[in-house]
Amino acid sequence: MPKPGGPEGLDHLAYLDAAICQDVDRIRALGARAGVGPDRLVALGGLAALPLLQACRQRLGTRLPRDWTQGYCPVCGAWPALAEIRGLERERHLRCARCGAGWRFDWLRCPFCGGGDHTRFEALVSEAHGETRKVEACLSCRGYIKSVTSLQPWPPEQVLIEDAATVDLDVVALGHAFARPDRAAVDVGVKVVPAGRSAGTTLSALGRRIPWLGR
Repeated sequence: MPKPGGPEGLDHLAYLDAAICQDVDRIRALGARAGVGPDRLVALGGLAALPLLQACRQRLGTRLPRDWTQGYCPVCGAWPALAEIRGLERERHLRCARCGAGWRFDWLRCPFCGGGDHTRFEALVSEAHGETRKVEACLSCRGYIKSVTSLQPWPPEQVLIEDAATVDLDVVALGHAFARPDRAAVDVGVKVVPAGRSAGTTLSALGRRIPWLGR
């Protein structure tokens, strides 16, 4: 008998919890128990978590660290979807498609493995767009990120749109055997609870996993 939680027996709180944490294995297990296609649940997980993650980024506002140097998002722990090459100064800013956050990141450094050997990088350049829209790939970890030139910073809600608009670059990268991680870089330890229950313990655990929240 399907587990209670909705028309198809899906435990919606557990699903949202797993989607926020990008716990692909747990999402698949929930789908198997509920009789829902696991691949469909994984694909929809990002959209399910999007409103809450966008609200978290907006709520944190100016508390986001300006000295963040990690390759993963300081808000939700996800890997970046895009590198925004910003303005005439061509500063490189990584952007998270889940919560919309952005942070400055060094040139010639892989956000996924941290490698900085320029001989281990490869650029896949679009014939139509040249250097303004390309794939930056790492030969060490086989990860890639899409790099797009923009005069102004994208609004947070536009990052997901830009990610979808550059799907042709994903196809090129996959064709060269590069891949983008489908899981979060860190476990943020978030727990979704029904309304009315205390989340104090959960917030404390989150602070231990993301040290800057305790500043």
